[in-house]
Amino acid sequence: MRYQLILVLVFLNSVLAFSQENFTKHTVSKGETISEIAEKYDVKVTDIYKLNHNAKNLLKLHSVLLIPVAHSKNTKIVSRTKTNKSERTHEVLAKETLYGLSRQYGITVDELNQANPNLGSNSLTIGQKIKIPAHALPSTEIAVVSQSKKESAVVPQATENTNQSTEENTREVLPHETKYSIAKQYGITIQEFNKANPKIGVKSLKVGQKIIIPANAILTTEKAVVSETIVEKAKEEIAVVHQSKKEKLKAELVEKNQSTIAANAMAQDIIREVLPKETKYGIAKQYGISVQELEKQNPEITKKLPVGFKLNIHAFNAPEKEVAIAKVEVNNNNNNNNNNNNSVVENNTIETTKAEIKTFVNMASRNTDFLDQLINKAAENIGTRYQTGGTSKSGFDCSGLMCNTFGAFDIKLPRSSIEQSGFGTKVEAEEAKKGDLIFFKTNGRNQINHVGMVVEVCEGEIKFIHASVGNGVIISSTRENYYKRKVVQVNRVL
Repeated sequence: MRYQLILVLVFLNSVLAFSQENFTKHTVSKGETISEIAEKYDVKVTDIYKLNHNAKNLLKLHSVLLIPVAHSKNTKIVSRTKTNKSERTHEVLAKETLYGLSRQYGITVDELNQANPNLGSNSLTIGQKIKIPAHALPSTEIAVVSQSKKESAVVPQATENTNQSTEENTREVLPHETKYSIAKQYGITIQEFNKANPKIGVKSLKVGQKIIIPANAILTTEKAVVSETIVEKAKEEIAVVHQSKKEKLKAELVEKNQSTIAANAMAQDIIREVLPKETKYGIAKQYGISVQELEKQNPEITKKLPVGFKLNIHAFNAPEKEVAIAKVEVNNNNNNNNNNNNSVVENNTIETTKAEIKTFVNMASRNTDFLDQLINKAAENIGTRYQTGGTSKSGFDCSGLMCNTFGAFDIKLPRSSIEQSGFGTKVEAEEAKKGDLIFFKTNGRNQINHVGMVVEVCEGEIKFIHASVGNGVIISSTRENYYKRKVVQVNRVL
């Protein structure tokens, strides 16, 4: 029994001796993290967790931790303890993240979270104070040195002719400036800026604060000046081109105005008589003016255009023959009471020329542009339903469509297809052209009962637009079996 007691006491003494030899106790201070403690004693965090399972959840203030002792590293522990610095506080800047801070200070995100237990998973806010573990600072310095070595290896050695300044510059912080904006402005990194301004640390910049710009930033600034000079030169060249274009445009406008003035000076005041079947559109087109301008010059014809009415036309491109005729008419009116014989001669001249005028008007009216406008006007109604007696978009019959189309250009046609067949001049089907009226007998009687307008003639085929009973307004062809043998007449209205 006595021997057993002695053995137990020996075992306990050996365990106590082993514990004193291999472990030490550490009391947790305010703000300490498990990483800092492991760094302090130069041991692994996992080794501390093995002896202190509760430490994985949360370190309690003034709690005691068992720390394994590494005898072979005592020298390192002493030296590291001597050089260990107190933890710092970092003020969060715009767009900074935990990951970015961990990279900046050479630590992990977990270590930042342990140093700031109240941080949790919330995102950082500008101006927020973040604790930086003390052991992180040497890592930052090492990173700066490493970065400097890399940059010095990349940058070629300056020759004797290189105009590189070795002096640092000092300047004041301007409103809204940050470390990031200043570093970007001078082409340096934030680490280089911090190295040149160690007193600032991680604090935010203040307006008017004196800062040092590293010497290697001057070259970047000079490049920026050169780049700015190139941009300014490019702007000047662009401005010269724009000015040249403006002057050219101005010259063109002046030339155009002079042409307009010259045209106005050449304009003629014409007096002409309205002939049978003439329209406002045809007369206006003949003299190069609009129908509105014609009505403005002759308000009496606003509602109708009486045959024989004498128009006063201020025209720019009146035919010379028209001008001569107008002069004859004016002279005739002035001298009518003075010389009856001359009046007879002049009147005969006027009557002779009226036929020529009529021919000229008819030729001008067949202008391709006008015919295209006429066809386009009719084509606007394609798909409109058939309606007996209809003359509008709500419904058309065949003659109603023709009245509506030609009436849009102030050309009045008789209302029925049989009456329209007597309007204009008959031409052979082989001579049919765009704008002609084409007539059919479709009811089995010996009388015209259908009309359309020619829109295209090609190799004997005539395509025409019309209002059909079954399909409304459509385009058909004389080669269709239904219409092939029912064409009886083509009239040229224009």
